[in-house]
Amino acid sequence: VMILLLQFPFQFTKSYLYYPNPFQFVTGQESVEAYEAFFDSKTIRNPIVASFITHNTTPSDTVFIWGNSPQIYAIAQRQPATQYTVDYHILQNATTMKQTKQSLAQQKPKYIIVLDDAPPLPFALSHYIMRFSIPSFTRVNQSVPGATIYERSL
Repeated sequence: VMILLLQFPFQFTKSYLYYPNPFQFVTGQESVEAYEAFFDSKTIRNPIVASFITHNTTPSDTVFIWGNSPQIYAIAQRQPATQYTVDYHILQNATTMKQTKQSLAQQKPKYIIVLDDAPPLPFALSHYIMRFSIPSFTRVNQSVPGATIYERSL
């Protein structure tokens, strides 16, 4: 046990702060939104974006999400248009940028979704029109980032 504790230090503060959250949720002292917001304000936005994708695409459609929330693909049950699902992987070098650009040209995703908390999109959005905006909002005393949704026009 000592070797394990030395190898993998236990952070009492993190654990201590975590466990009251699910207990309060299970006992009805906390709403679903407050429970989710404990982890990150994006956990409130992501199901909204996923719901849009689910209701406006077919299972065979692909989408491209520019940002750092790959779980949206799983929540929406849709395939990503590229092999890279987060912006920081795409931005890591010229090769990944080129591969992503080629994948987007080949796959032609129905929607390109730019999350508000992501860096600027490094690709031209030719053949895409801005169709929808999910504005940033405040919920459970947290600022929740929004998203801009571009739809393929050709």
